[in-house]
Amino acid sequence: MKPSAAIKAFLAITFWGASFVATKVALREVSPLTVIVLRFAMGLMALALVVAAQQEFTLPQRGDHLDRRVAGESA
Repeated sequence: MKPSAAIKAFLAITFWGASFVATKVALREVSPLTVIVLRFAMGLMALALVVAAQQEFTLPQRGDHLDRRVAGESA
């Protein structure tokens, strides 16, 4: 395993574990729905930053949804 892969794995495990603890603490203060909405919002922001940094975002073409639907139904 490359050192960079090990560091990325360690960071993923650390954030995942911290997320569990933070969720437990947050649930003492706010409703579960609020926690869910905040987690999805933070995830959306993180993904938006990654997409913006890569500068490769393109909207699907007109017929692409049919290809994906057929692929999903055949799985």
